[in-house]
Amino acid sequence: MTKRGCLRLGASLFAASAALFLSGILMVRLAQGTPLADAGWFPVAAAAMRLICFGLPVLYLLTRTMEDHVPQQPERCGVLRLLDDYFISMMLGYVGSFIGYHVSTALGQNEDMLTQTLDAAGPWSTLLLACVIAPLGEELFFRGVLLKKALAMGERAAVCFTALAFALLHMNARQFFYALFVGLLLGRVAARTGTVLWSWLLHVAVNITGSLVMPFLLSHDDYVPLAAWMLILFFLIGLAKLLRAGKYLRAPQLVEAGEGAGAAALFLNPGMLCYYALCAYGFWTSLQ
Repeated sequence: MTKRGCLRLGASLFAASAALFLSGILMVRLAQGTPLADAGWFPVAAAAMRLICFGLPVLYLLTRTMEDHVPQQPERCGVLRLLDDYFISMMLGYVGSFIGYHVSTALGQNEDMLTQTLDAAGPWSTLLLACVIAPLGEELFFRGVLLKKALAMGERAAVCFTALAFALLHMNARQFFYALFVGLLLGRVAARTGTVLWSWLLHVAVNITGSLVMPFLLSHDDYVPLAAWMLILFFLIGLAKLLRAGKYLRAPQLVEAGEGAGAAALFLNPGMLCYYALCAYGFWTSLQ
C-alpha cells in the first residue's frame, strides 16, 4: 500500500468515526422529550445501530475501490479451535479489564458507565443488542472492511492497526485495554480464516460471558464464589492455551506485506492523527 493509500484508509476511518459520533449526538437530541429518552434499552440500541446504519456504510463507501486482501489458503476453524480462542480471549479480556480499572480509577473515572447502561437495558435487550447485533457491526466494520484493506501492509501490522482502532473507538479508559487485547485475537482469527464469521461468533461468546453471565453471578451473593472460581479458571485455562498456542501465534503470515509504504504510514498518516484526536476527545468527555 502506498502512502496515499494509507492516508485514504486513515481518512476513511476518521470520517466513519465522525459519522458515528455525530449520529450519536443526533439520536440523543431526537429522543429528548419522547418515551425513548427514558427507555433503558435505547442507549444500547443507539450505540449498536449507529455503527451499522452510519459508520459501516460510510467506511464501506469511502474504501470500496481499495483492494481487499485475504489469504489465498485460509486456515480452517472449527468448534474446538473456537473454544481455545474463547478461553484465551476471556483471559486476555480480564487482564485488560484489570489494567483498565486501575488506569480509569487513577484518572478519576470511578463509575462503570457500561455496567450501568447494560443494567438499565435489561438482560434481553443486552443479549440482542450488546451481545449479538453490536458484535456483528463491529466485526463487519473493523475485521470485515478495515482489516481487509489494511492487510496490504501485512498480517501483523493490519491486526495491530485494527485492534488499536477498535480499542480507541470505545472512547473510555476502562474498556480500552480489554478491547485492545481481545481485538488482537479477533483480528488474527479474521485475518487467517478470511472471514468474519468465526471472529463474530467468538465476539458474541465473549460478550455474553462478560455482559450477562458474570454480572448475573456477581449480583447474587450465593453465586459470587462461583463467579470467582470461573475467573480463576478462565485465567488459568486461557493462559495454558495461550502458551500451548505459541507455535500457532508465531506461525508465518498468511498475508505478507506488499511493496509500498512502511507500517508507520498506516498508523501515523494525517487521517489517523485526526482519528486519534477524535477518540482523545471521547476519552476526555468520558472522564467528565
